[in-house]
Amino acid sequence: MSDEMINQAEYARDIRSHIGKLNSSITNNLKLLNPLTQPPPLPTASIRLPKLDLPHYSGDILEWNSFWELYDVSVHQRKDLEPIQKFPYLRSSLTGEASKLISGFKFQAANYPQAVALLLSTYGKRDEIKHVLVRRLLEMQSPAANSESLQTFRANFECSIRSLELNKLCYFALYQIASKRE
Repeated sequence: MSDEMINQAEYARDIRSHIGKLNSSITNNLKLLNPLTQPPPLPTASIRLPKLDLPHYSGDILEWNSFWELYDVSVHQRKDLEPIQKFPYLRSSLTGEASKLISGFKFQAANYPQAVALLLSTYGKRDEIKHVLVRRLLEMQSPAANSESLQTFRANFECSIRSLELNKLCYFALYQIASKRE
């Protein structure tokens, strides 16, 4: 009886092997007979996007929002990067006072979110930004009576107003300016 079982197992293996060879042969013959059934090859050329240089931040509170917006989108929000991979990008983007602020953090994954939190709490203070922008507006010198001076004044004024609007502080700040000038 055991010889009969061994023969049946060998017979089943032989049948599976022959079926596999037949399937392979049929597939190859169909490819030769009808190449249109094959999907077209994928294009091998790829589009390379230009390299994006990360912004640098030195600690000027008025430059924080523009720095953080670009860094946040380019590095911080990326899901394909681990915190340990993001940390060198952050460090290389900081100079001066901002670099010194996080220099005590060891290069470890757990320290990346702590460094970001420290930067956000130090430079992302909306009230502090508002006060600096309002002070800048109040201290603006009146323009001279020439077009270059007027253009510079307008550019600086517009920049300050847009910055206040971005921080959703414009109405309060404009109210402060109007009440101080009266």
